Amino acid sequence: MAVMKKDEESVRTVEITELYNTSQKILMACVGDFSYAHLIASTLGDASNIVVISQYGCVGELEMMYENARSHMLDLTKLGATIVFNVDFGEFAKDSRINHMRFDRIILDQWK
Repeated sequence: MAVMKKDEESVRTVEITELYNTSQKILMACVGDFSYAHLIASTLGDASNIVVISQYGCVGELEMMYENARSHMLDLTKLGATIVFNVDFGEFAKDSRINHMRFDRIILDQWK
């Protein structure tokens, strides 16, 4: 993972707060270790309107591939996010666990 300089961090924070806010219902499809979802949630300070979906079946699968996955997920849940596993990204609108929800923003996290 690249280390961001202080200025890069400030720019990213401004970009996030310009694009997203805590009143928006946000769906995030996470491909990697949940780091981008964690960044957005921690920048906003409240993730109660964020639903994070993962194609993986459980935390254990993610832990085997990504060292920081568990800590990102724990922080997300502490901030109020909902995490849903085993979701086919191409078919998420048909998934009964989330198809009744409406979202203002849908984000595909392509960070790995």
